[in-house]
Amino acid sequence: MTKKDYIMLANLINKGAMVMREHNFTNHTTKITHILKYGNFINALCTELVKDNPKFNEDKFRVACGEVLAK
Repeated sequence: MTKKDYIMLANLINKGAMVMREHNFTNHTTKITHILKYGNFINALCTELVKDNPKFNEDKFRVACGEVLAK
């Protein structure tokens, strides 16, 4: 992945972050309800992105996703 890809992902997540904190959605075909937990999603995504690029800056990415990180 390129920097452009990381920016695109962060922008998409940032735009949806307010509704994604914990979101339930139902597949109307199967009638199965799914729960997306923002924290779990971001943690798993960052784990995979650092595997893709060892220089991946998780803090910078999380800030770009709309998280406020304490120092």
